[in-house]
Amino acid sequence: MKSAPYFLAAIAGCLITVWPIPETIALRYLFLVAGCILSIYTIKNNRDIVFSRNSGHIWLLFSFFLWLTIHILVFSNKFDEQLYEFKGTWVRVLLSAICGVALGLSLSQIKRKNESEILEKVIIAGFYGAPIIYFLRYVYEIYATGNWVHTNFYMHPYLSKTTVVVFGSLLLPLIFIKILQSDGDKGRNLWVPVGIFGILLVLFAEYFSDTKNGVGFFILALIIFVLNFLKDSKFSTVAAARTPSIIFIILACTLIPYGLVKHIESNAAWDTPWADFKIGLDIEKYEYWKNNVIYDAPNNEYGVRVSTTIYERTAWIVAGLKLIKENPQGYGLLHHSFGALAADKWPDFKTQNASGKTRGSTHSAWVDFTLGLGIPGLALVILPLWISFFRALQRKGFWYTYICWAVPLITAIYLTTEVAFDYFFEFLFFMTALFCGLTLQKPEQVTKFTHS
Repeated sequence: MKSAPYFLAAIAGCLITVWPIPETIALRYLFLVAGCILSIYTIKNNRDIVFSRNSGHIWLLFSFFLWLTIHILVFSNKFDEQLYEFKGTWVRVLLSAICGVALGLSLSQIKRKNESEILEKVIIAGFYGAPIIYFLRYVYEIYATGNWVHTNFYMHPYLSKTTVVVFGSLLLPLIFIKILQSDGDKGRNLWVPVGIFGILLVLFAEYFSDTKNGVGFFILALIIFVLNFLKDSKFSTVAAARTPSIIFIILACTLIPYGLVKHIESNAAWDTPWADFKIGLDIEKYEYWKNNVIYDAPNNEYGVRVSTTIYERTAWIVAGLKLIKENPQGYGLLHHSFGALAADKWPDFKTQNASGKTRGSTHSAWVDFTLGLGIPGLALVILPLWISFFRALQRKGFWYTYICWAVPLITAIYLTTEVAFDYFFEFLFFMTALFCGLTLQKPEQVTKFTHS
């Protein structure tokens, strides 16, 4: 079916847009099931590639679901809760991974340049969804309240600022790569204003949701862009002056730093980050991280009360790593294994939510994931992700360049952000499987029109 890649791309774009929107689980299932049916057809037609010697990393990724089954049967601590996650979250994660592989396979076999560009636009449009929805919801808030400024604005659109961090940060490389590729090409100059619009949307969302790690990832992506801009031989001083890319460079050197400075000035956490980080490393001496009721917040080396944002997250990660060492097989739950294990080890540990099943997390998705599914579970995700990265280094093209930018970003985002739950892992497995699907074939087998 020649139209299969278009349907897969459309479903992917819709999923990327819908995933972060609250109360959309039925719609997510609809897209996932439809995508999975089409994906099985695509994978079946490419079974010679899927079962080739070059496909080890994709089988490594899907081995995770075998480990998940073994874990619930052999290592379960809370069987009923694990089974609940198994029948809900992990089913959607499996469907997401199947869709990702099929889409990657389809993208790697596109034979016409115009087809490739259409599919790129559809998927990129999906990534634009999160910042656009955030902006529109903010505009509605202005209309409803009559106030122009709403700080820490994230509950209404997404219930969490982590959506801005994850989806905004992974949109940026798509924009930057398109801007780099468009310079000097009159047919692609539209990407410059479209890209600037997207960058401003991401900055807007990060500023008004007050996400510090989101700003950090923005700076990282911008640095990668500038380095690529400078090393590209096409960007001589004379050539750049005659192309629309110079518009972006001017904006990047003025508006973007201005917004970042304003963000830093409005956040006390940026005042002494290194000093607060060092205090957080010593979890035995400073115990505020365990219980903020019975322990006082420590002062850093400057005699200033630590920023709880940096101190607590550092301490929780250190405590989480200690618990991983003691429980390498994992506790079993995706999101709240840390609280359960910490409460057993430290009797004075206060769970972050005393009611219900919520037991707390480290605010690091990789640490929480490892506490839940163990070191084997982590390896079965991290290894395919980075194998795709190293394979992409040997290939040229839009999607392979994106893999090289996105994999380090994903690794850093999931290390420092509280996203070890629900749709964030559906998205993670989708992206990992997409990258694996794109790199299933050997470099010489990949069509030259896989890229723009």
